[in-house]
Parts: sequence; structure tokens; C-alpha cells
Amino acid sequence: MAIHFDGLNVDGLGALVDVLEASPDCVKILDAEGRIHAINSAGCAFLCQSSHALEGRLWAEFLPEPVREAARRAVAGALEGATLRLSTPCETPHGIRHCDLTVSPLRSAGGARVVAILAVTRDVTDLVLGRLAAEQSARDMARQSAALRAAGLVAKLGAWEIDYQRKEIFWSDEIWTLMGQVPRPLALEDADSVLSGEDREQLRAALQACAQSGEPFALDVPVTRNDETRIWVRIFGERDLGGQILRGAVQDITAQRAAEAELVAARDAAQAASAAQSAFLANVSHEIRTPLHGILGMAQVMETEAPTPLQRERLTIIRQSGDTLMALLNDILDLAKIESGHIELREREFDLAAALTAACGPFTYLAAQRDLAFEVMIEPETAGRWIGDELRLRQILSNLVSNAVKFTQAGSINVLAQATPHGLAISVADTGQGIFPGDVGQLFEKFSQGRGPGVNGGAGVRGTGLGLAICRQLAHLMGGEVSVETALGRGSTFELSVPLQRASPPEASIAAKAAEDPFVQAGPLRILAAEDNPTNQLILRSMLAPLGVELLIVGDGLSAVEAMGVASFDIILMDIQMPRLDGVEATKRIRALERDHDLRSTPIVALSANVMAHQVESYRAAGMDDVVEKPIDLARLYAVLESVVEAR
Repeated sequence: MAIHFDGLNVDGLGALVDVLEASPDCVKILDAEGRIHAINSAGCAFLCQSSHALEGRLWAEFLPEPVREAARRAVAGALEGATLRLSTPCETPHGIRHCDLTVSPLRSAGGARVVAILAVTRDVTDLVLGRLAAEQSARDMARQSAALRAAGLVAKLGAWEIDYQRKEIFWSDEIWTLMGQVPRPLALEDADSVLSGEDREQLRAALQACAQSGEPFALDVPVTRNDETRIWVRIFGERDLGGQILRGAVQDITAQRAAEAELVAARDAAQAASAAQSAFLANVSHEIRTPLHGILGMAQVMETEAPTPLQRERLTIIRQSGDTLMALLNDILDLAKIESGHIELREREFDLAAALTAACGPFTYLAAQRDLAFEVMIEPETAGRWIGDELRLRQILSNLVSNAVKFTQAGSINVLAQATPHGLAISVADTGQGIFPGDVGQLFEKFSQGRGPGVNGGAGVRGTGLGLAICRQLAHLMGGEVSVETALGRGSTFELSVPLQRASPPEASIAAKAAEDPFVQAGPLRILAAEDNPTNQLILRSMLAPLGVELLIVGDGLSAVEAMGVASFDIILMDIQMPRLDGVEATKRIRALERDHDLRSTPIVALSANVMAHQVESYRAAGMDDVVEKPIDLARLYAVLESVVEAR
């Protein structure tokens, strides 16, 4: 027996022995001084000591210092017949345990006097920890709820729930605020009461589909608030696992919808501005290219009529100057296209010597007038044909040479082309005054011009008007770079480096093919040309006369369609802007005529000054096979005709 009453007069307590021993709590019987005179097995286990080791020791020794005095008062109170309770953490061999202490009197059988004191220590650690965890969880939930409410206010987001089994609807306070309404009980039929017409039917369908299939939904609908203001909300919803409850959120997206509308309006305005700019550039291009076509076209025709050496030299200067003017037009258009991101490259085979001659030729005479030595050199291993955008190359080189002539007072200008491991490099070196070091950093900025001391920038030839900034931008588009080395008083060297590739050697040049006179060998080529401008008609006749072709020229697109209805042709040369019917519509009608009558498809080539990317795309979409740009390059036109002859 673990409970002992040594020396105590505890008449009538013997019946409690079995009860106290069976208790899971630490049960002790104390004397008037608070010493342990009996303890049950659970108490021994709680303190990890035997009953013999514990008997006679003060109970307060096993309590924390702060509660020992309270324990002594409890013992004294029990002697007076009072029962006291207190809670405290206790340090045990098992660690710190949370305990509830109860101190009460044990009376004699008649209850007349207190014969002993009963002290019960109950380990409530699990209960305390559970309560603390619950309190912490409640605090966390409160914080989360407050954070969600705050986030809901900021995001204008509220929660909702529909319980179909209980036929109840719940709206959070945020939804009531969004709707501008005072919270009130809701019935199931109130789920879509804030909507009307098609929006209400749309929400009902979404709720029904979600309830049946479990698929979540998101729906944007307009809502009319109590104050008659109209807002846009996004309703999210999903079904719970049981299938009887739908829950979700409602968010005010009025500001988002307004921002999206502003973005759409801004996009539409930008697209309209871009379209207006493209139309303006196309019109300017057409109006300038048309008279240039007359100048360059006739110059090319005259070159084929056995001119004297002096006449040929002058015609060459006219044509090359016209090409430079053409480059100026292209540069101006390119500036607009670069800034709008619409520029495109045309990579074709070209002869390097011819390209350098075309770019530098117009400045030979001007350099001679200023007594400047002007030399253009191509390293032997660099000569030949390359693949790249010849026009861009000539534009950049023309600008560099123009600047060199303009800002060099005496000495020389040397142009050198040489192959590099990465492509082609062309340098333009002059013996001018050089550039101030402080100006070099700004040299490639728009509308900035660096120059050395004593340079009369107004004297001599002017360049294309682009400036080095555009040259560098064009070079970047080609994957290259324009760089400069300069020394004040000793001149400057500008270098264009571009990653071009060499072209395969051609089987035969255009000149050699022309010498074979393929047009005559294959029989007269039947050509239909639609051109409304009398000058352009004359140029076209002059260009095609040496080939011995059969040429029919009509003045508008409708006449071209009518001509195709009564005769057959090997090729159609089609202007674009014409009266009665333009070239694009005429092409569509001709293609329809061929399909309806099961005729072969006649090659149609656009002859146009309107050659911006979107315009060329529209020509091909209408059924045209190729485009020859105005001013017409004679070699390009002949090459197109040769391809038709070879296909016959």
C-alpha cells in the first residue's frame, strides 16, 4: 500500500485508501505543518521518487518559489476548514508542467474536526497548451480576417456564399459596400437581384453550370448601385467538395475597365496616326518619284543610243546625281520609318565596284573643283559581288563622302573597301581639320554636327541631309556600325563595317544575256502596259524599243482588263494609281477573268513609285507577281522580262 498515515489520528479515512490510490492525479496527505505523510503511486511517478523518500518532507519544497507562500497559506486555510485552488507551472523531472493545485481539509468521521490536509496536484499541461494554441489560432484568424478585410477594401473585393441545401445566401460587408446597400437577410432568389436583363440570365447560367459540373467561373457584368451609379464587377465562383455550396468573390473592376478603355483608345489613336503617317509618306514618295522617273528613265534610254564619250560622261553624272537625289528621298522616308520601327532591308546581290562608283561618282567633279585628290580603292580580294542592301550601303557611303568633301579644305579624300573576317569594311579618310574631342561624343546624335576650327561648313557640296545619326541607325539595322577616328588638325576617318556575305559567281551577266538578244531569239514578247502618265508612257516605249517587243499601252486599269478580254499577252506591266480603275483592282479582275475562262495566269508586274512594305504586300495579295520600283532601273526591268522569256 502506497498510502500511509504514520502517526496521524485519521479515524475514518481508511475507506479512502483505495480511492486515492486509484486517482491519476498526484494525491498527498499533509500534516498541520504541510509535511507529506502519504502519497499515492501517481504522485510518486509525477515526482519520480519513492513514497519513503517523500514522506516527512515539506510539500512546498516541490513547488516554484513564487507560489510557496501561497501554498503555506493554503495549508493554514485548510486547517481552518477552507478549500483553496491555484494554478502554477511546476518543474519536474519530466520538465515544466502546468498544474492545478487543490488544498482541502480531511475531517474525522463525524466531520467535527480536521484530522489531515488533502493536497491534489493535477497535470493540466495538455489542456493549457491546447487552450494557448486555440487562443493563438483565434488571434491568427482575427489578424487574417482583419488583413482580408483591409485587402478587400483596397482591392474592392468581397466574399459570397450560396448554400442550396439550407437555401441561404451570405454576402460579406465588402459586397454590401460595393452595392451601396445596407446589410439585410437574403433569400436564395436574391442571388442575382443586383443584375438585370441579359446579365442576370448570364449569371444564373454560370451559377447553374458551376453547381452541376463543378467548374469554376469568372464573369464580368455591370451593376447598378442603390444610388443609381453604374459599376463593373468581376464575379468569381466555385463549388465546394460536397456540391451543395457555391462560394466565391466579387471585385469592383470599374477602374480597370476604364484603364483598359483608355489603352484601347490610345492604341487606336496611335494606329490611326501611324496610318496617316504612312499615307502621307506614300503620297510624298509617289509625287517625288514620278518626275525623278522621267529624269532617270530618259537618261538610261539615252545611254543606250550610242552617245559620244562626253555625252556619256554627262549622262552618267545626271543619272548618278538622280540616284543620289533618289537616295535623299529614301533617306527622308527612312528617317520616319526608323523612328516608327517600320524600316526594312532589301538584301540582293550587287557589284561592289558599281555600288562605290554610284555612291562616290557625283562627288568626283566637286572634289576636283576644290583641288582635292579623290581616290576610291577596292582591295583585289574584296572586289566582286556581295549580298546586302546596296541602297542602304550607298546612302551611308554617300553621306560620309559628302561630309568629307564639304569639310576638307586641302589635301585628299580616300575611300577604301576591304573584306574583314566578319564581312565588309569601307573607310572614308580625309585630311580636313578634324573634330574637336568634345564633339566626338555628340557626333552621332540627331541634328548635331562636330567640326574642327576654321571650317567653312557652308562652302562646297551639301550632303544628303540625313546626318551621321541616321547613318549609324541604318548601319545598326544592317547589323553593322559606323565609327570614327579623328585628330584635330590632321583629319578624320569614318568607317562603315557591315556583316555582308559574298555572292556566288553569276552564270552570266545581264549584259552578256542582253548581247544574246533573248527577246529576238524567243520571238517578239507581247507586252501590255497600263500607264496613265504620258511622260512615263514615252519612257516605257523608249526603254522597250531596243528589245523589239510588241507593246500595247493603255491609259487606265479598266482598259487593261478590256484588252485582256480580246487578246493574250506574255506579261502585263501595271501602274498602280490610274483613273477609272487602279492597278490593284485591275489585277484582281484579270485574275478572276483567267479563273472564269480557265486561262493561263499571265505574269503581272507592278510599275510603281509606291513601294512601301504594306503597299508591296497589297500588290502581291491582289495577284501581282513582282514589283519594279519607279524610277525604273533598266537592268532590273530587263531582268524581269528575261525571266518571262525563259518561262515561255
